[in-house]
Amino acid sequence: MIWPMLIIPSFALVVSVMSFYFARKSWSESYRPLVTARVSSLGMGDNAAIPLNLVVENTGNRPAKNIRMSVDEESLNEHFVPESKDSSIRQIRACFSAEGTIPVLANGRSVSNFFGLISKGNSTWQGDGVLEITIAYEDLDGRRFGHRLPLFIKEDQGFASGFWVRS
Repeated sequence: MIWPMLIIPSFALVVSVMSFYFARKSWSESYRPLVTARVSSLGMGDNAAIPLNLVVENTGNRPAKNIRMSVDEESLNEHFVPESKDSSIRQIRACFSAEGTIPVLANGRSVSNFFGLISKGNSTWQGDGVLEITIAYEDLDGRRFGHRLPLFIKEDQGFASGFWVRS
């Protein structure tokens, strides 16, 4: 007769433990840094060269540290203009090397770096391209995160490269 009285409390204990586990797991997945990268243009196009920036943002709710981006070297080389004598290529490569490691990026903050030019004449990049990059970083407790994401190398004033210019 004691078994029926133990079933309900045992079931309640199992539900409580599972609730605690899922709440803790959800908290740890949402209370963390979330680092992304994107290309941002600084010009309005036409016949002028459009300077590009590589912007790295932490949109999570905790700081990130030791942020490092990497890209397949062959893929990167395929997107450069072949005969380009542009000295900025070294600066672009540095974004994906140990030299480009970001020590700490506070939540809600971003940093940027020069990322070449697109133009009809003197361009660093061959047309619109997409680089598959990997971003690896840590939180302040040492948990490691990594993401693969596409990096669109194009003017970003209009999401489909069309927009009105306000004068």
